[in-house]
Amino acid sequence: MIRIKTIIIGIACGLPLHLFCQSISGTIAGSNGTALPVANVVIRDTGSAGAIKEFVLARDGLYSIKLTRSYSNVVLEATANGYQKGSFSIEKLEAGKHYEWDFILNKISPVDLKEVVVKAKQRPFTIAKDTVTYNVAAYRDGSERKVQDVLKNMPGIDVNSKTGEIKYKGKQVETVKLDGEDLFADNYAIGTKNINVDMVEQVQAIENYSANPLLKGIEGGEKVALNLVLKKRKTAYNGDAEIGTGMLGKKLALDLSGNLIGIAKTMKSYATASYNNVGSNNSIFDYFSYNPGVQQIREEEFLAKKYIPDLYFDSDVDSRRMNINRERSASYHAVFKVFKKINVKTANYFVGDHIRAFQSDRTINRFNNQSFSTADFYSYSKQPWQLRSDLELKSSLTKKSLLEYVLQVRKES
Repeated sequence: MIRIKTIIIGIACGLPLHLFCQSISGTIAGSNGTALPVANVVIRDTGSAGAIKEFVLARDGLYSIKLTRSYSNVVLEATANGYQKGSFSIEKLEAGKHYEWDFILNKISPVDLKEVVVKAKQRPFTIAKDTVTYNVAAYRDGSERKVQDVLKNMPGIDVNSKTGEIKYKGKQVETVKLDGEDLFADNYAIGTKNINVDMVEQVQAIENYSANPLLKGIEGGEKVALNLVLKKRKTAYNGDAEIGTGMLGKKLALDLSGNLIGIAKTMKSYATASYNNVGSNNSIFDYFSYNPGVQQIREEEFLAKKYIPDLYFDSDVDSRRMNINRERSASYHAVFKVFKKINVKTANYFVGDHIRAFQSDRTINRFNNQSFSTADFYSYSKQPWQLRSDLELKSSLTKKSLLEYVLQVRKES
């Protein structure tokens, strides 16, 4: 009895595989009739939301698939690389029947894509080893005229507007280079106060700086420097001029300035000239109030003291509100590559001024219902001028030797 049941069950299980067996075969060719070497054929069951149920790989234009289960409605899809997809629907599949379908696939037509331009917002700064590079455009709000103005907006950089002294992360900046050349040395304020900000693309803050390449990595590494990266232009020379005018009472007020930058293969130079009678100081030398620049502070111990000290003015208000001047200033800086291993750097300055300052004080005193007043009036005047020329010669005899010659000539009153 047990053996009979086993036979009946085996026969019942085998009936579907024989009665419901379905198969599909055919060819796959291109529109020119050529058989496609490789193609894919998938079977989608429309009763299961078009899910892929079976697939076969067609080779040399032939495919054949024996379905593993019974379906009512199916969709055949044939795809090949570089050809459009082909499809065919079979509805109400009959059990045990064989179906044939030949696919003709058309080539995909090439499509010309239009140019796509992706614009990303420029990062305000980047960091590479010991150098931070600031993109000037990211720190401008439209009010900046000179390099000194935009430096004040950059994080980590502090600028003393009166002396031009710059600090980076609390450390005094040794120099401000121009496209990698140290034109200004300690007198970098002449550049940052006068170079138009529109000429500069980037500002690089360099830590572990050393003016002497032989001492790089040997010195303490506490020195810092800035480098102004200029915008690339077609011409080797570029500059700008500014004219400001108005009325100062009955007097014509003028503020004129101009500068020129020259860059060539063996030479880099910077020249500036200015005139004003509105109380501004466009030079690196301060004759109005005692706010010495970086180099003036360093030279104090090397220069002889003046027998008659200079007269400086002091006031609780801004110097421009009490200073009546007539300043003329000019400077020229250049670096020349004379030979492969010899560089010559020159810096020349002229400043002349006629400074006048007026100050009046009035004091009212009251005592026992009585009052009296005192008045003081002060008038100051001086006409300083200075003519100075610096010359520096550097010679790199070998990779481990460097000779420097420095000459300075100056006349001052």
